Amino acid sequence: HPWDPVVRDADSNILTKDVDYTVSLEGDLVNVGTVNVTITGIGNYEGEIGRTYDITPAAAVIKVADASKNYGDDDPAFTGTIEGLVPGDALGDVAYSRTNADEAVGTYAGVLTATVANLNPNYTYTVEPGTFTIAPAGSLQVTITTDAEGLRKVYDSQPSAISAEASAEGSTLLYSVDGGTTWTEQNPSFTDVGTYTVQVKATNPNYEDSPVVSATI
Repeated sequence: HPWDPVVRDADSNILTKDVDYTVSLEGDLVNVGTVNVTITGIGNYEGEIGRTYDITPAAAVIKVADASKNYGDDDPAFTGTIEGLVPGDALGDVAYSRTNADEAVGTYAGVLTATVANLNPNYTYTVEPGTFTIAPAGSLQVTITTDAEGLRKVYDSQPSAISAEASAEGSTLLYSVDGGTTWTEQNPSFTDVGTYTVQVKATNPNYEDSPVVSATI
């Protein structure tokens, strides 16, 4: 919203807008840049003074979702969620990738990242990287299938939940919202404003349990 300056007279009395002075603004009042402000005395006051204020970029955060695959498989499509945007704004063209070329079985922390092309000049951004796990061939893999728009929304009183799938039929998906202390087959849903991290793993009597992946709603 536009800056509403506090104006005082020579005796430090606070003056009343549109009674003692008027304020005119010149420039873009929405996007990043500089706005020129002119304060003009009226009524018992006269004179004019100019000021400026800057609209600076807002800080957005890209949270990259964890992912996994089986040894020898192609990488899955990576995804994530973006926090800090004004409703209706887009940060730019977000691309998710991993920074390492390792294909050996293991867990690689912080290698899933994101870059933004055509960045909206009203924002800066930081990336919270995700973890990539390569599991032995024959073990289960869980993929978060909810897209970025499904992981972030404006409050509308409707419940939100993640979607996930296992790599083998007949698998059971288990969910945790307490960091992996307890697990349930019930996919949790959330209605109230907030940030919620859900961990997911899959079990199947014919496979090793999948690595745990997570997503943030």
